Amino acid sequence: MNNRTVPAPFLIVAVDGGAASGKSSLSRALALHFHFLHVDTGSHYRAVTLALRQAGVAPDNAVAVDAALKNLSLDTRVEGRAARITLAGKVPEAEALRSAEVNANVSRFAALPAVRRFLFDYQRGQAAVAQAKGFTGLIMEGRDIGSVIFPDAPLRLFLTADPATRAHRRAAEGQADAVAERDRLDSARATAPLTCPTGATVIDSSYLDLDQVVARATAIVTATFSSLNNNAPLVEFPWFYGLVHQTAQAFMQVAGRADVAGAENIPVFGSFILASNHASFLDPLLSGCFLPRPICYFARKTLWANPVMNWMLDNLKCIPVDRDGEGDVGALKRVFAALKSGEGVQVFPEGTRTRDGQLQPARRGVGLLAGKLGVPVVPTRVFGTFETLNRKLIVPRPFYRLGVTYGRPLTPREYDPGEKAPDRYEIIAQRVMDAIAALPPPWAEKSKN
Repeated sequence: MNNRTVPAPFLIVAVDGGAASGKSSLSRALALHFHFLHVDTGSHYRAVTLALRQAGVAPDNAVAVDAALKNLSLDTRVEGRAARITLAGKVPEAEALRSAEVNANVSRFAALPAVRRFLFDYQRGQAAVAQAKGFTGLIMEGRDIGSVIFPDAPLRLFLTADPATRAHRRAAEGQADAVAERDRLDSARATAPLTCPTGATVIDSSYLDLDQVVARATAIVTATFSSLNNNAPLVEFPWFYGLVHQTAQAFMQVAGRADVAGAENIPVFGSFILASNHASFLDPLLSGCFLPRPICYFARKTLWANPVMNWMLDNLKCIPVDRDGEGDVGALKRVFAALKSGEGVQVFPEGTRTRDGQLQPARRGVGLLAGKLGVPVVPTRVFGTFETLNRKLIVPRPFYRLGVTYGRPLTPREYDPGEKAPDRYEIIAQRVMDAIAALPPPWAEKSKN
């Protein structure tokens, strides 16, 4: 295995579909998984509708609409992975954007050529915002993204579902939109009508839950990235990180006869938590040396006292932490920053190395990180490291069989009981630990064949 990876090209994903087809939920999930900037153009038309109605402008008064648009000042505020439109420097309140007044008028204003021209350059400009903020791509949802705003987007998705299903979803959200009427208005307008763009990939979510839709779209996005990368030059890992990565892998494979399973479960792009059991100082090396990308690790803050170690740890993307990491506010801030910037971070839910080789109860730290940020968690289990180098051994036992298994990434819907759940972070931590405990050694599947 070499120590090279393909750089992430900047990818624009256009997501179109009718009301309540699942565009927003899917776009948010993909933005989280791939570190995209998420732009909801529906909020743009709602914001303009809100401003025009507050100015007393009716959609059938073209002169008044043109005059009012000249006085509107648009900008963008990035909050997490979401791009928020601002009017005169302020983000409109969500309740105002979803008011009955806006619901009743948004499709009529959105049908006006003047409004669509007014927003066209602003919406195209969101790609530059995403690139300036360091995102790996832009995911924009609406009704004409793949046909008008970004007809040249490398990936265009069109979501659909039967009207009854969409009406039920809207009602469950507490919205009173008549989805059939909105579809009729959006599809019949002369300017940029709602339509499935030629060449777009259609996903019918009528009989799929959100996780199934996200899984299908994630595979499509990953394939698109791979296609874009076919002709892209390969780049080395940072040289020192790559040297340690390659050396660790050679050591594990030769001295420990290391085996690996599930490496395909590691997200190639975007932030994630690698949650592993902890039995030995060898665990970060074993679990990290088979990864297709660099990630961040924890190390005791005292190790930074030596200038040479300081340089080495910094170049290995290590985060200094006090022994009681859950109480180290500075370390938590650095981890939050790393995850928000699209990095992967290794966490040991047990906190410390096992004393007897058995799995230990999970601490709430991993639950806090996952719950606060909602990132995918890859349960990981290492095998053989306790027997090779545990607390009682000073010199490793050579040639003990080592292994690491990476499980399927856990999504927030799977691990998070919700913000209102008592002991929320403890529940998340335990669910992650249960997923780790369920992982078999990498050679188990091979022995069946």
